[in-house]
Amino acid sequence: MLELLEYFKQDKAALAPHSNPRAILYKELMKERAALRKSIRERTQEFGGT
Repeated sequence: MLELLEYFKQDKAALAPHSNPRAILYKELMKERAALRKSIRERTQEFGGT
């Protein structure tokens, strides 16, 4: 949702209601999970993991 707002502020997209608000929440959740997995990978490599 915030990504769409930023695009609107930069005049890159029209501000229109999304057809499925749960899709936006799901996308943001997946981004958070991906960031968590990335940090785990980085910490694992830092401490000599595989």
